[in-house]
Amino acid sequence: MTIINDLHIIAVSGQRSAVSGQRSAVSGQRSAVSGQRSAVSGQRSAVMNLTIKIFSFVVMSSVYIPGAFAAWSIGDCQEAWNNRTATLSFQGPASLNIPEDTPSGTVVYEETKSGVSATIRCDTPAVFGIKSNPALIEQPAGGNLFPIKGTGLSWQITASEGGLLAGPVPSIPPGRILPTLPPLNIWYTWSSNRNNFKLEIIKTGNITGKTKLPAGIWGTIKANQMAMIDIVMSKEVPQEALSCVTPNILVPMGEYTPSDFNHNGQTPPIGYKIGLINCPKGIKKVTYALIATTPVIDREGGIVSINASSTAEGVGLKLMNDNGLPIKLNQSYTFSDYNTAGGNFSIPLTASYVRLQSQQLVSGSADTEVTFSISYL
Repeated sequence: MTIINDLHIIAVSGQRSAVSGQRSAVSGQRSAVSGQRSAVSGQRSAVMNLTIKIFSFVVMSSVYIPGAFAAWSIGDCQEAWNNRTATLSFQGPASLNIPEDTPSGTVVYEETKSGVSATIRCDTPAVFGIKSNPALIEQPAGGNLFPIKGTGLSWQITASEGGLLAGPVPSIPPGRILPTLPPLNIWYTWSSNRNNFKLEIIKTGNITGKTKLPAGIWGTIKANQMAMIDIVMSKEVPQEALSCVTPNILVPMGEYTPSDFNHNGQTPPIGYKIGLINCPKGIKKVTYALIATTPVIDREGGIVSINASSTAEGVGLKLMNDNGLPIKLNQSYTFSDYNTAGGNFSIPLTASYVRLQSQQLVSGSADTEVTFSISYL
């Protein structure tokens, strides 16, 4: 009798103006024609000034804001328009139902928000990035992914505009260094009518069972000591790892005599089925693999040894699909009959005893165990 049980589910980024002024002065010494040149020079001067402003924007990754003043200051940093920390609030999904073995790095939810602004400058080079709320979110040592405690998920925020402020917002430490700006009305800025913030929730660890993404402040975007924007999840989000129930099974292999082995040294195949019970909607793909718990005789041929408590000798167990083709050990196969609507399913397989020509055949018990590994994707 062969026992096949212990099923395990594995998660498997002024000089030209001065020259124009000189031309204007020279033109003042000339006739009406010179006056026209002076007017042209004046136009050139205006163009040169505009060019300087654009040049500053490109080089400093900042923006010139005439008449801007500090509405709010903390430490050596100032905010031009907001007089308090702004709030970037995300609604989140109604729920997150994620197949248990979804590959790490998969984006399972994203949401984009606009309408939030920040305009800052600091008197010293500023450390820019996110400090997480330690009650809910882990603070990574670097990068831009922030693990949500107890969920197997992480989040990141990406800004669409802002020069040095654009792109994924990093963790502090180490953050991103914003160079000190010239002593003019030049500021680092996120414009409320141009910039978008994208929240991505990403699978980064094992997910099992049911849990919740917490509501509240997940983190704060800062420059030095200035808290620019709080990142808020507006509600709790139920999260569930999707999988099926897979009961252990016992496969009675029967009793045989030497004459029962055919010319290939194999007994008649015995069919059995692996059950996938109460599969929820949302699983897109199921794969399975057979993993030996006893020594492997032939990986490609799907043959494993009987266990140490068996008394028979000279036989092994061959694992096959329902067409009699060997199942390669430790290799994933796609269950083609799975329906994404969910429900109950079974994977049909077969097994046979095989004679081992290198050993003498001795009668007795011939048992073994095989682990059935299923991945939900």
